[in-house]
Amino acid sequence: MNGERVTYNDWFHAHPSAVLDAICAVPYATFLLVCFGFAVWLFFRDYSRMVRFTWCFLALNLAGFVTYHVYPAAPPWYERSHGCLVDVLARANEGAALARVDARIGMRYFGGMYGRSSVVFGAMPSLHVAYSLLVALEGWPAFAPRWRTASVGFFLLMCFSAVYLDHHWMLDVVAGIAYSATVVAIARAATRGRP
Repeated sequence: MNGERVTYNDWFHAHPSAVLDAICAVPYATFLLVCFGFAVWLFFRDYSRMVRFTWCFLALNLAGFVTYHVYPAAPPWYERSHGCLVDVLARANEGAALARVDARIGMRYFGGMYGRSSVVFGAMPSLHVAYSLLVALEGWPAFAPRWRTASVGFFLLMCFSAVYLDHHWMLDVVAGIAYSATVVAIARAATRGRP
């Protein structure tokens, strides 16, 4: 890459690691279970917080889907495969890193999940990052210290994984953080003073 700028995505793509593939696959495999499990836990622990969490989750999805259509952005794996050519007939896929994980486990778990997506140009914002931050922010007041640490660790691992797995650019990660923080701030302001 003789003197040209190299993104983190480019560097990770050129230096794959079986260990990092496995570690980074964990948050991508479990993020929906984490969100659902957190909502169920809140249902029994703090019902009003669970209601706010689910409204925030919905708002993140709506904001993300609107952004995908107003500002379509290709993920790194697409740019690597197609360059700057906009191919509206391109099919979504799991990217090279998660394809390696699928090959190692002997099944198309990630290929089946991401290959069915109807949105190829939906990298901005990273909703994976937004969801994991939402759990950390909404869980913080209710979590014991070890669960606070775990939620922040999951969020940070998701940020790294989004870039390492070639699903998102750094800007997409920053946008996911901003979307989540904004939605939570609005929801907290709207529910201030309520039980």
